[in-house]
This record gives sequence, structure tokens and C-alpha cells, in this order.
Amino acid sequence: MIIQAATPALLREFYGETPRRSMYAFCAKDNNEIIAVWGFYILSNYGVVFSDIRPDARKHAVKMVREAKKIIQYAASKRIPLYATADKCIEKSSKFLEYLGFNEVNEGVYRWDR
Repeated sequence: MIIQAATPALLREFYGETPRRSMYAFCAKDNNEIIAVWGFYILSNYGVVFSDIRPDARKHAVKMVREAKKIIQYAASKRIPLYATADKCIEKSSKFLEYLGFNEVNEGVYRWDR
């Protein structure tokens, strides 16, 4: 698996369109196919941490967790509150956010506190 900065072209390849907001993002490629995108973007006075992980990326779980921790630390260096939402379609989404240090503040909405 190769980790690289997510350029607009790579994001368009993964999502089918170029995201409409500026973001700091990375992607994981396996056999030249994008299997995950993660990062954060800023909305007024807070950051939103996100990830979109395809099922075949789960075989690289340890490396994906390590990369998730890196992006959260970088986002936290901006000294703004960080939020994420749990994906109800993914069974352990909320547990993963809690493992990363997020606390639930509203149903399915999590905040990372330093």
C-alpha cells in the first residue's frame, strides 16, 4: 500500500468529481487503485475530520490507524475544535472514533479534545 497526498485529480478519480472545498487529504493506493481517502477541512472556526475507506483497505488496518492518528495530530495543531461523524452503515465506526480520542457530543457527532 502506498500513501500519497490526495491531489484534485486523485480525489476526482475516487469520488467521481472534484470536491468543492479545499482540504488537506491523503489517499492510499493498492495495486494502483485508490482504496481510501482521509483528511480534514476547515469550516469557519472548526475542523472536520473525514475518511472514506473501501472494504479492501481493511487488510491494511494497522497502517490505516497509524495514518489516521497522524492526520488528527496535524489537524489539532491548527488549534481549532475537531469534529467527525460516525457512519451508521459501518458497525465499528463510533468505536474507531473513540479509539482515536473523539468523544460523542451529540448522536453520531464526535469532538476531539486535546
